Amino acid sequence: MSNDYRNESRRRAPSLRWGTPGTAYPTPNPYDVLITEEVTSRAQAFEPVLYGTPHPTVPSAVLCHQSHGPGNNTDKAPIRVYANPRLAQEPYNLVNGGNEENDPEFPTFVRSYLLPRGYDHATMANPLSALIGLALTAGGSGYAAGNVVPGYGKVPLIFTGGTGRDAAGFAECVAGTIVAVCLTNTGIAYEPGVGAGLPIVTVAGGSGAGITALLQPTFAWLTKEEETPAEEPYTGYFVRVQRTYEMIPGPVIVDSTKYDPESDVTIVTTRQKKKIVDITPGHTIATSPTRAIITERERIDAIYAWEIVTTIPDSPHNNLASAKVEYRAKPHAFPVRVDVDTFSIVDGVQIGLRKPVVDDVLVTIKTYWVIGNTEPTLDLDAISYGNMQIVLPNGFSFGDCIHDDATIVYPILGAVLYPATSPSYSEFVGGSDPWVGTQRVIDGGVENDKHENRWKVQSMSVEMQ
Repeated sequence: MSNDYRNESRRRAPSLRWGTPGTAYPTPNPYDVLITEEVTSRAQAFEPVLYGTPHPTVPSAVLCHQSHGPGNNTDKAPIRVYANPRLAQEPYNLVNGGNEENDPEFPTFVRSYLLPRGYDHATMANPLSALIGLALTAGGSGYAAGNVVPGYGKVPLIFTGGTGRDAAGFAECVAGTIVAVCLTNTGIAYEPGVGAGLPIVTVAGGSGAGITALLQPTFAWLTKEEETPAEEPYTGYFVRVQRTYEMIPGPVIVDSTKYDPESDVTIVTTRQKKKIVDITPGHTIATSPTRAIITERERIDAIYAWEIVTTIPDSPHNNLASAKVEYRAKPHAFPVRVDVDTFSIVDGVQIGLRKPVVDDVLVTIKTYWVIGNTEPTLDLDAISYGNMQIVLPNGFSFGDCIHDDATIVYPILGAVLYPATSPSYSEFVGGSDPWVGTQRVIDGGVENDKHENRWKVQSMSVEMQ
């Protein structure tokens, strides 16, 4: 049930709307009283009264509007309008403001209040946890009309149990039977839903009445409070306050679904509105064998933030064996070609001579993606040379060459040990895994591929000639 003061019938001047004097009840709650008085005595001059001054006979109503009324002597015909600062706003201002992202499981609630100027602002992130009404399911019998609320002739309701407090209301009794119930104070801190959070509502003096408290159907949290001037005749003392409650956390919203043709995966980015304290830490990374999940926090205000989650599946090209392959023909230097001369040295060591030649060779480039907390390493087939400065009888010497383990005995220096190079001569030209005629990774690199914990690995290999 909503309380809308903005329709045209309520914009008319108070003297035309309520007469002289007049009392109106702007909501179904008879405690929400509006009193209009027009002073017509020519002998009584117009003396302004401070806004907020209680009515002389109805102290719960305070002055919210005063003006000159019609007449031959307007300064002696004031109009004064009194209204009570209504405590039971919530049952009469419940508006479902729509569903977040059109998801019916995440309603947004908007409530409008008419509050005195200088009201206490609500605390952001407070739950919407007040009762929203009462339902009469059985009238019962034997209720005494004498058990009444003073001044209203209504039977008070008794609220017991539940998780909250301060709920209040009354029932109207006719011939011992309850025919209507009204909530006058919605209370606070009642847990949304049903069951333990609901108070039990009873009436003293009779039996058989069935009254059910109605509670907010789902948890919602205050996300916005906006203040605007109140409409006439409430402008002088009241302001209109609108509070918006949203489901927190809200629905998961898919911001982007992007297919990456290079790695052959679909990357999905979502966002969800949450309390900042529920996104801990603000930037986290989780990995598994099948995906990388990047969680980030984008602040909305001091309390709320977007939790942005990027999910990257594991690429089908996730190791060297499944890598994407491309071929390029390009020039490449040693060890593409090694010319081998054999010499009979002291112990018959064979030495491969390096020749500074450049050939156009077939280069194989393999690319794959790895998900992990640590940067992967690329195993390169590194080549190291050795220097064997051997002066032969014919005047030649060897430098920058590959060779096996060798011990050379010099006439003056004696025996000198030369550890094998990488690869050794035997590994290069023969053995179980020769370098010549096989693919060898001689270059490559690892880089962070636009997202943390996702690595792009490239290896470049050539076939040794």
